[in-house]
Amino acid sequence: MRTAIVSGGNGGLGYHCARAIAAASPQWHVIIASRDHVKSKEAERSIIAQTGNSQVAAMELDLGSLDSVRRFVADFAARALPPIGAFVCNAGIQNVSAITYNEDGYETTFAVNHLGHFLLVNLLLRHLDDRARIVVVSSGTHNPD
Repeated sequence: MRTAIVSGGNGGLGYHCARAIAAASPQWHVIIASRDHVKSKEAERSIIAQTGNSQVAAMELDLGSLDSVRRFVADFAARALPPIGAFVCNAGIQNVSAITYNEDGYETTFAVNHLGHFLLVNLLLRHLDDRARIVVVSSGTHNPD
């Protein structure tokens, strides 16, 4: 038994990744970590229905808030799940209309795409299985070519 955490697993690439892990084996506990709890719960129900793996759960996580990251880690630890065997850092945003700052004073895109994942992974290191894999997904949307 191992746990997989997929940030941004309620849509697009993250959803398909969470679904593939859940379908691979009923031994995987799959956590969909997202700031949109309604969409995450929909993704949870859909993945369970499609894969037959009932070990899928949505957990609230706003990577743009360092407090939210810390709450997620505390909630994860309280659940006493199996060790993390897969960690997919997929969530991301891109603000193009204006520069915004999060509650911690960091530029929002940088906070979500980098700082939030960095803190999350570091706080969960003690929960990783010896064979765990951490995958960081990136995008070329910043490239003007």
